[in-house]
Amino acid sequence: MKIQDFLLVFVFISVGFASSLSVSDVEIRHLDAQSTGKFSQKISHPTKLSTNLDILSTDVLKVSLKAPLVDDSPVLLNNALLSFEGPGQYTAILELDDNKYTATIELKIKSVQEAFDFKSGKYDINLYLYAKTAKPLVYNIGKASISLPTLDDIRKAAGKQPKIAGVDEYFELRPEITHTFAPSEKLPPKIISAFFALLVLVPWVGFVGGLGYLKANFNGLFSANGNVVYGSSFIGVLSAWVVLFYLYFTIFNMFQLLAFGFPLSLVTLFVGRQALIVKAEERIKEEKSERK
Repeated sequence: MKIQDFLLVFVFISVGFASSLSVSDVEIRHLDAQSTGKFSQKISHPTKLSTNLDILSTDVLKVSLKAPLVDDSPVLLNNALLSFEGPGQYTAILELDDNKYTATIELKIKSVQEAFDFKSGKYDINLYLYAKTAKPLVYNIGKASISLPTLDDIRKAAGKQPKIAGVDEYFELRPEITHTFAPSEKLPPKIISAFFALLVLVPWVGFVGGLGYLKANFNGLFSANGNVVYGSSFIGVLSAWVVLFYLYFTIFNMFQLLAFGFPLSLVTLFVGRQALIVKAEERIKEEKSERK
């Protein structure tokens, strides 16, 4: 985010406010990579830091401010920004506490060096403070010399082209992605499957034997042309169901049973219904002929 955008907003917001915002308690702490203090100072507006900061890419900068004032009375902050302006430009938003009287930030330079475009040099450090009831404050708290690695330095340290999004993309061929799927459904031994297949056929043997014992007459099923087609088809479909369940017990899994069983069930319903319709029509004709 460019600081010029914030400055433009501040100019418009400032119009109409007579009172100016001030701040009397700003603490700057400069730490190295081991969190050892390199510099620390508390200042009040418009006082600046007593020395220029020498900031390395591995350093940490902590800034906190308390009690923003308007006419010596504390006010609530709405926004607080920390900006570095120099060869590069970077703006960070300070975190406001719950009562909005305190704002803090812990800036790890290494994590934002890309935002600086890896540009080393001298930077002005500015605080931008905004409260609804006063003119915004632009507070130059001091200067810093920031030393950042270049892209060439990063390449040498990494031993290859760095992966910096938007700056220096790097692509390389990676191994093919493979997926491990769930193992196939385990089927029981074929001997057990064949045994259950025989159990499925046993009721049919009893059914056919029962029809013979009762001396069932099948002539009516094929007595008309229509019944020959639909009657034979219905018997064939029932036989197909027996074969399908045999295959399920020996070869097929549940999904294959459903895949073949669904269309077969539709055929069974259709030919069975048509066989009953033809048989009913034949019965009606026979009854009419007997009445005559």
